[in-house]
Amino acid sequence: MKMKLGFIGAGMMASALAHGVCKNNLLNGADIMMYDVNADKLTKLQAEVGIVPAKSAEEVFQNCASVIIAVKPQHLATVGYSAGENKPLIISIMAGVTIQALEEKFAASPIVRVMPNNPAQIGEAMSAYCINEAVTAQDKKWVEEILAAVGETAFVNETQMDAVCGLSGSAPAFMYAVIEALADGGVMMGLSRDIAYKLAAQTMKGSAEMALKTGKHPGELKDMVTSPGGTTIKGLYALEKMGLRAALMSAVEEATLQSKKLGEMK
Repeated sequence: MKMKLGFIGAGMMASALAHGVCKNNLLNGADIMMYDVNADKLTKLQAEVGIVPAKSAEEVFQNCASVIIAVKPQHLATVGYSAGENKPLIISIMAGVTIQALEEKFAASPIVRVMPNNPAQIGEAMSAYCINEAVTAQDKKWVEEILAAVGETAFVNETQMDAVCGLSGSAPAFMYAVIEALADGGVMMGLSRDIAYKLAAQTMKGSAEMALKTGKHPGELKDMVTSPGGTTIKGLYALEKMGLRAALMSAVEEATLQSKKLGEMK
């Protein structure tokens, strides 16, 4: 019997997706087949969610209706592909790898290119995706159900995918750096390390929730916290003086350009 979902690669993101679809009762572990060169990862996931380990990538392609490619972009060429009569829906979560490159690798299969992010591990991912012409409305719905099991989704044009990678794909690391820097500032001013981290992380979480739930422009929310001659405006002045906005914009730009470079690698 054909399996409903397969994975090539069993790293952090593949594990998060497998856990997510099982936790949300979208699939049972027995519906999922996975292959990874590291058999220990498969053994771990088999124990945790009951996935079916495969002996090769070809076994996954030949026996699964949908296959998530979750290897590093530079390892795509090493993935063995032989699907036989099966034409699985290919779902790639490899940064920078274009639909054209995936079509060259996986022949006439329907292709979905996805950029998830690190908070998928706790069900708070922001995933954007694009599709090729072979993807049906039913395929698209299925992909959205998978991604919804680990967070929010957005459908975009492929021309925007490198920018998605630069922003939501990479920004969790940028935000962790901001949390660490804010906490360092708290420690410098006399707070204990554990309290400083908690204050910084929860403040960022709450601020993000305010932006999402109120729908207000971030500038408006910022102004609500900023009193004339108060502490916040002095802090904002320091951020502007040190170039925070330009630094974050440049980080997104560099990550986007790197995504494009990865897509050009053969």
